[in-house]
Amino acid sequence: MGAGPFRFVQHVTGERIVMERFRDYYGGAPPIERLVFLPVPEVATRLGALLAGEIDIAEKVPPHAAAMVERDSGTRLSRATGTRSFFIGLNCKTAPLDDVRVRRAIAHGLDIPRMVDRILSGHAATLAGPLTPAAFGFDADLVPRKHDPSLARSLLDEAGVDASTKLELDCEDVNRELAEAAAAQLSELGIQVRPRVWKWDVLQPLLKAGERQMWTTSWGNASLDPAGILPPLFVTGARGNFMGYSNAQVDAALERSQLAFDPQERRALFVQVQRIVHDQVPAIFGWATEEIYGVSTRVGNWKARPDAMLMMHRATLE
Repeated sequence: MGAGPFRFVQHVTGERIVMERFRDYYGGAPPIERLVFLPVPEVATRLGALLAGEIDIAEKVPPHAAAMVERDSGTRLSRATGTRSFFIGLNCKTAPLDDVRVRRAIAHGLDIPRMVDRILSGHAATLAGPLTPAAFGFDADLVPRKHDPSLARSLLDEAGVDASTKLELDCEDVNRELAEAAAAQLSELGIQVRPRVWKWDVLQPLLKAGERQMWTTSWGNASLDPAGILPPLFVTGARGNFMGYSNAQVDAALERSQLAFDPQERRALFVQVQRIVHDQVPAIFGWATEEIYGVSTRVGNWKARPDAMLMMHRATLE
């Protein structure tokens, strides 16, 4: 194979992938002669290999370990805000979440910046809507709902939600700490919120059936085009619309966006959808995590990308 700057030499499933420089690449032969990709799922082992100089790039550095990589004289961090928005989905068809006042109360009851700071060590960008800052049509004028427990409690009282109300917040194990923090904050409003950990293959059918109340999840795409984000999430009956959300204006705007050729028209339609969704709160959008890599100081001309692709054709190795 010689279509790209590197070609496969060896692929041992579960062990390694070896690629060599393709000298006849039309864009010019890459500086690095050989690449070896090693699957190292254990975080501690992966970081240990990086710090020991056994590997040159380690992906998926946990936020809590970023400072350790940064302090080491032989390594550095390379970061980029990712393409996925992380959010809490709300079942808009089930009481009490079918009341927009309750959904707004929950949004005001969550202190997203605090969670990002304490659990993600600040390695995330807080969001007001479903698109990340690099996405086409991102509405920079949207402001996240302010953490305001007093207003949240007032909205709950107005909606008739009292201390007897019980809610479950579902998550996968990787998001357990975030779900627990969110549940604790919401419980301070006087409602009972219990986090519940699932495996995704068990939880997903329940979400499709509309049988769950609240859940942590994420959505995004490498192209950063809202056509692959907003319609699947918010069009009535769409494949990712587990919230049961339905809004005629949103449906019409997203249908027009699929037919529009003018970029400015598409942008305006996407902005309109973001503002409606922000007002109606079918989901509480929280953050876009960073793609964090630990990189040996021997590696030059390489940096993290939002889409998490490892583009090595211009990288150098001292």
